Amino acid sequence: MVAIVTTDTKQILVEKLIEVVDRSENLSEDEEYLSLKRFFMWCCLNPRAEVSNELYRFLDENSFRITKQGFFVALRNVVTLHGSPELVHFISNTYNKVKAVWKKSPDNYTVFIKDDIYSLVHNDSLTIEETHTSTTCINCLGESGWEDPEYGDWEDCEVCDGTGEIEEYSYTETYLADHGENLGGLTDLYLDLPNRKENRFTDDWTRTFDIRVGKVVNMPMEDCNWSTQDCAAAGLHFTSDQIHYVGCGDQSVLVLINPMKVVGIGAHKGRCYEYLPIMTVPREEATTILHDGQFDTLELDEEYAIHDLSDIESKVAKGYAVESSKYEFNLPNISSSDIREVIINLDQMKNEIEDRIVELD
Repeated sequence: MVAIVTTDTKQILVEKLIEVVDRSENLSEDEEYLSLKRFFMWCCLNPRAEVSNELYRFLDENSFRITKQGFFVALRNVVTLHGSPELVHFISNTYNKVKAVWKKSPDNYTVFIKDDIYSLVHNDSLTIEETHTSTTCINCLGESGWEDPEYGDWEDCEVCDGTGEIEEYSYTETYLADHGENLGGLTDLYLDLPNRKENRFTDDWTRTFDIRVGKVVNMPMEDCNWSTQDCAAAGLHFTSDQIHYVGCGDQSVLVLINPMKVVGIGAHKGRCYEYLPIMTVPREEATTILHDGQFDTLELDEEYAIHDLSDIESKVAKGYAVESSKYEFNLPNISSSDIREVIINLDQMKNEIEDRIVELD
C-alpha cells in the first residue's frame, strides 16, 4: 500500500503505533492498535490529500480521541427547536455512559419516569422477591377440607388431616417493583430517538439542517470547500476543545466522524460533510466529558461503522469522482489497487461486528 501521509504526520502516527506494538501482547486483539490501523485506512479513502496528509497530526495536537472502528469523536453546538428535550438528554447520555463508562450492554437496562424524574434500572431489579413462611395447608388452603360436589358431604383434607395446617414451610412471591412509569428498554429508546418530536435541533447559521441525536447529518460533498481557516468555510464544523466557537447555539452534542468524510482542517477546528450526533452534553461540561479518561470512546461506534461499510466501494468511487472534477491537483497518490485493498480490509470490520456473540452484561 502506498502511504499518503507527509513525513511529520507519518512520524507521529508511526511513533504511536510503535508504542502500542511494544506494549501489546496480541496485536490482533489490541483495540488501540486496531483503531489506529483502521483510522489510517479510512484516511487513505479520503479524496482530499490535504486532509489525508494532516488529519492525524491535527487530531493529536487537539487531543481528539479515535474510536475502535477508526472514527473520531468531536463536539459542536446546535440550536434546540423544542423547549423540552430532557428525555433526549437522559436517554442519549445514559445509553453512551453505559457503553463507554460502565462497559455494559444497554440492552440490560430499562428507563422509568416517576414524579417527573427519569431513572435507569437494571433488568435484574425490575421485580422484587419476598420470602415468607406459613403453616397453611397448600392442599386445602387452610379450609380443612371441602364439600363433595356430587353428594354434598364434607371431606377432610388428607394432607392436613382436616386441621388446615401443616409443618411450617417457606415460599417466594415475585412482583413488579415500583419504579414509576415504564418507558421502555434503553436500547430501544435510543434507537427510536430520531422519531421523537423532542429530538429536534438545527444549526445557528442557516437554520436549515435537521439535526437529531442518532440520525446522520450531512450535506452535499460538492458544496464543501477546502480551507485551512478555522471559520467561514463551507462544511459541517466540529472541534475538540473550543466548543464555544463551533456554531453558536444553546446545546452541545458529541458527534462521530469518519476520517474519509473530513473536508478541511484549520488550527483548532475542522469541517466534514457528514457526522452522527450520538449524545447531548451540557455546554459547560462538553470538553471535560470528551476528555474524561473514564469515558471510553472505543465503545461508541459499531452501529455507525456498519452504516459506513454498506456499499463502501461505490461511496469511495463517488467521492473521488466529485473531487476529481473540482480539485484535480490535490488527489492523493494512491492507486486503484491500493484503494481496493483498503476497502477489503475495512469491509472485514462489518463481519467482525456482526459475528460477535459475546456481549458484556
